[in-house]
Amino acid sequence: MAEAALAPPAAARTLRVGIMGHGSAEVTPAAVNAFRRARSEVPLELVQLNFTEHLSALREDRVDVAFVRPAFEAEGLEVDILTAEQRIVAVPARSRLAEAAGTGVHLADVIDLPYLQLPRHTPRDFTDYLYFESGERRAPDYALTPQDILTSVAAGRGAGSGLASFARYYPWPGTRYVPVLDTPRAHSVLATRTTDTHPEVRVFRALTVALARRHAASSEKILDGAGDLRLGGAPASPHL
Repeated sequence: MAEAALAPPAAARTLRVGIMGHGSAEVTPAAVNAFRRARSEVPLELVQLNFTEHLSALREDRVDVAFVRPAFEAEGLEVDILTAEQRIVAVPARSRLAEAAGTGVHLADVIDLPYLQLPRHTPRDFTDYLYFESGERRAPDYALTPQDILTSVAAGRGAGSGLASFARYYPWPGTRYVPVLDTPRAHSVLATRTTDTHPEVRVFRALTVALARRHAASSEKILDGAGDLRLGGAPASPHL
């Protein structure tokens, strides 16, 4: 990180940072602020990405780096895993599952929920992630953003899934977040183009990876002292 941050600046080129939803939770703003301090002379643009864009935005050269989820493998792109979090489902506050917000449920309890639909051109990685790979039922509404999902959930029209950090970033009247206890933890990543050799991309990537490791270590210490925290108490993910 020090080597990258101290490298001489290249000719000023705007660094375009794509962010899907809330990105990688606290790592995202920490990385952006660290880059601005290290490279104050480099213009920086934040680009909001929807659920269909975590591959296309990079491939179409609309962003230089992207905070997206879940982890994926794709030709021409590479990822750095930043967080690993417990999965949650978002359900209407009046749903019978809402009562389990403090204790959690199992995948069998939520696999057939009416999850919102995604556009057909959504990458398969994200579709599998949202539907827990085998869910089949679909709500009448479509979603491109977390706000789309939560609007429909609050209206009792469907359900959504996400990461534990959603409970911190998207408190939404009429909804409840319920931990899914027996699913693998899902990752958020920083994605970049394999062929991109621009020095500022390298700097941003180095800073982000270093900060993610520091946040993970700090959170693990907190959990070691506090035990297993559920969303019904003080929301926390295992690494962020």
